[in-house]
Amino acid sequence: MSFRRLILPLILLLLAVSFALIAQDVLSALSTENLNLDYKDREHVSKLLIWLASAFLIIRLLDVFILYGLIERALGSPPPRILSNFVALVVWILTLALALPTVFRQSATGLLAASSVILGVLGFSLSRVIADVFYSIALVFERPFEIGDWIKTSDGLEGQVKEVGWRKTTLIGFEDTSIAIPNSKIGGETLINFNRPHVSFYRGLTFTLPYSVTADRAERLFLSALEEVPESANLPIKPTVSIKGLSGDGVEWSLYYGVPNYPMQWPIRRVFIARSYATCSMPISILPSLA
Repeated sequence: MSFRRLILPLILLLLAVSFALIAQDVLSALSTENLNLDYKDREHVSKLLIWLASAFLIIRLLDVFILYGLIERALGSPPPRILSNFVALVVWILTLALALPTVFRQSATGLLAASSVILGVLGFSLSRVIADVFYSIALVFERPFEIGDWIKTSDGLEGQVKEVGWRKTTLIGFEDTSIAIPNSKIGGETLINFNRPHVSFYRGLTFTLPYSVTADRAERLFLSALEEVPESANLPIKPTVSIKGLSGDGVEWSLYYGVPNYPMQWPIRRVFIARSYATCSMPISILPSLA
């Protein structure tokens, strides 16, 4: 945002200060029989102008340095106009609430009550919009994920992060479909980030083998099948084989193996299962994935 937006409020503030310095002479000249402005009137007018000009400058400073500066650079897109308008409204109300008792020596209770009602109505009607916007700011600074990360929400939505906007986060699913999730929803859910702390991670499978298969043979079977999948075998993540439990069909074996990234888990799983069936010369069953 251009710093030229600060020129007008700065000029108005300088004019207000200048007017305060010569207010007595100016307002004396404006006084007539029908409009008699005494010293207190002159002082009130000059102070009120300074308050209003200062509020205008504060709003523009917030716009330039915070909304259209820090936050826009972090998100890569300008903030919605409604956020800027809402901030301006809050600043104007606070300014009047502070100016009334300071300038006119009168209570601001009535103004605060009225402004509370106005803000309450606006907050209720725009609650979802405001929540989405502020959650987007929280996502930028907390950074639970980056563009390109593969994530999964607690309600089962998963995909690669394509864009984090002011209202929603967009994922691209495996079917090359676009998934738009409101930021207020994604900010309040439990997220699994498959790219952190490392891009590679463990996946698991459960196999059932007959009781006649010894532990050594079962371990050799799975590890030899896994060696035929170089995308997993060449990773520093070492596979583990262990007994999960016993069933009427045989011994349940748990296998954890590494995958280089989230999309590769499915082709690796398919090839590994095919190699396991080809290597094993006895009945074998596969239970649902562990992870």
